[in-house]
Amino acid sequence: MHVFEMVVLIVMIVGITTVLGKWLENRNESNLREEFFGSDTDLDENGMPLSLKRIEQLEERVAVLEKIVTDRNYDLKREFERL
Repeated sequence: MHVFEMVVLIVMIVGITTVLGKWLENRNESNLREEFFGSDTDLDENGMPLSLKRIEQLEERVAVLEKIVTDRNYDLKREFERL
């Protein structure tokens, strides 16, 4: 095998492995996204995509947590627990 043939072979191998790696990475990312949010075709009883429903539920939970943490009684309870 000549040097030129070896260089071409190495470049081809690196190129193919790079393309395959990116393809597998994108495939895994889309599978994880679909697993967490559901596919875009998954609809709830109101016709809303389940991913939007999940986001709305999380927003409601964050709002409740913000109310709890900013509540003055919460701070008092923490200070009593420290004592």
